[in-house]
Order: sequence, then structure tokens, then C-alpha cells
Amino acid sequence: MSQKRNTGMSFERRIQQVCRVYEQRGIATIEKIDPPSSSANIRGRRVHVLKRNPFLDFSGVWSKKRNRMLMFEAKSTQEKRLPFGSSGLRSNQIEAWRRWSDAGVICFCLWEHDLEVRMVTAPIINAAARAGRKSVKWSEAIKVESGISILFDFLATWESIHE
Repeated sequence: MSQKRNTGMSFERRIQQVCRVYEQRGIATIEKIDPPSSSANIRGRRVHVLKRNPFLDFSGVWSKKRNRMLMFEAKSTQEKRLPFGSSGLRSNQIEAWRRWSDAGVICFCLWEHDLEVRMVTAPIINAAARAGRKSVKWSEAIKVESGISILFDFLATWESIHE
């Protein structure tokens, strides 16, 4: 039996579906931010290179929160841990998260495992890092519930923990 590699693309498509519902309802406008890239012709072959993205995966404006900007990272794992490093949250992503958060942007990470979605916030990452751990445990992340005709309502989850 062949093992499929989890690239997170199907999770990102589901997030985009949720974002379309938010936009249709006038709640938020959120877009996927593709990383910058460049192409070159090397020995007659076209080579496409992804560059380091200074932004998180998704960015938008939350109308219900007085047009406050929000940015979030999307991660999908086969294990019940979200590692720090090349296979999970990379240091440049965490740094971008902190920089944008310090500027007043709502920032978080949506994490999918076995089609269930959880939210990881800065305090969760900071606690894991302070404890010297190299990952966030699934049990530490906040469960994102589904909403009325919506796959998973991550904005309602954010509101519930920041009321």
C-alpha cells in the first residue's frame, strides 16, 4: 500500500470554502497568500523556485471586528503533534506571526489532523517553547467547531477565547 504525502492542499481548499462563506455573509474577506516565486531557464529547462514568504498562509479583514486585519498559518499533520522546524511551524513563520501580532493583527494557526481542525494561538506556542519542547501537542490546541452550514467556524472559536 502506498503512503500518500500530506501536503495540506486539501485542507487549504476547505479553508478557502469557509472563507467564501464568511465573505458571502459579510463577516470577513480572507485570501490565500501564495509565496513569492521566481522562474529561470536553466540549460533549456524552466525551473520554478518558491521564495521565503514574509506573510502567513492566509490574510484578510474581519468586518465584524471593525475591519481588523487577520493572518493565519494552515498546517495539516498525520501525527497528533505540530512540530517546530522544517516539517511544521518554521522559525520564519513564527517570527512573522510575532511581528504581525505585535502590530495589532489577529494571528493564529489552523491545524488539521484526521479532518478535525484545531486552533493554535501564540500563548500555546510560547508555553511549548518555554518548556523546551519541539512541538505542540494535539491536546493543547483549541478545538474548532463547525458552524451553521460551515465546515469549521474558526472566527467563532477565536471570539470565544478572546471575549
